[in-house]
Amino acid sequence: MSGRIMNRIGKAGRRSPSRLSASAALMRPDESANLTAVLWGDAHVSFLLRSRSETTFAAAQDVAAAESAFDALLLVGDVTENGEPGEYEFMADCFDLMRSKIKRFLPATGNHDVRIRPVGVTARRFVSFCRRVGAPAEKGRLYYSTAVNGYAFIVLGTVKSTFEEAALDGAELRWLERELEKAEKGKPIFVLLHQSLKKTHGLPGIWSGPSVSKGDVGPQSDALREILNRYKNVFLLTGHIHAGFGPQNFDRVGNFHSVNVPSVGVTSKFGEYNAPGTGYLMEVFDDRVRFRARDHLKRVDLPEFNKEIILE
Repeated sequence: MSGRIMNRIGKAGRRSPSRLSASAALMRPDESANLTAVLWGDAHVSFLLRSRSETTFAAAQDVAAAESAFDALLLVGDVTENGEPGEYEFMADCFDLMRSKIKRFLPATGNHDVRIRPVGVTARRFVSFCRRVGAPAEKGRLYYSTAVNGYAFIVLGTVKSTFEEAALDGAELRWLERELEKAEKGKPIFVLLHQSLKKTHGLPGIWSGPSVSKGDVGPQSDALREILNRYKNVFLLTGHIHAGFGPQNFDRVGNFHSVNVPSVGVTSKFGEYNAPGTGYLMEVFDDRVRFRARDHLKRVDLPEFNKEIILE
């Protein structure tokens, strides 16, 4: 399998993805947790920008070598650089590499997956990818929901092609409200969306892109915030701003929590620890959710960037 993945990248430009330090250690989920998950953002796999695919492949190798299995892997958007079928196939191969250590794969789309073609074409490609990896996406749309170990996971996605922001129409927002109402009360609910809400995680000050939305959800940001704020113990998991580990990762927004996940495939732009190939290990307990920082390339945990959030 690993040979096939690297053949997809091509021989030119290959590099050793990591140099392991003396402190390197295998990933180890806390088996006392009710749910364990690997959290990644912004893989941006690309055959033109090979380092991103190589870095994602190296991160997948780290997960594949874990001591025991995780319940899920969550990828909060920008699965690919350009939404090309070969890029999705490469990511599917990486997921296959981890299959013995990841029970469920839950990907979301990001602006790079959707922005250069009609949304109908994007939806067909994304749903095909989801079916290939076993994610429960529904035909013709980029949002879906599922449960893992009794916990609700709601994956949002744009309804039209946009360059940077998301477009969440009334139908999707009403669907979100129904899914939140269906979720088991008293348990945390996990909502995945590539872009963060406005004025969270350092936005707009840290954003340098051309979008008028300044790196956030866009026009529906306030409506989404209002819906999520009706519930306690909601965790909005986002990416997009390519932040590493630091104080910008966690924001309390009214009644709910917003978590910005570091980029697994690209070098981060902001934060105190900006290496590529990073992510969180999320562990859910009866009374708290713990986020453990991981450098997948060096294969080390980074406890100084861990965060534990007590449930209400």
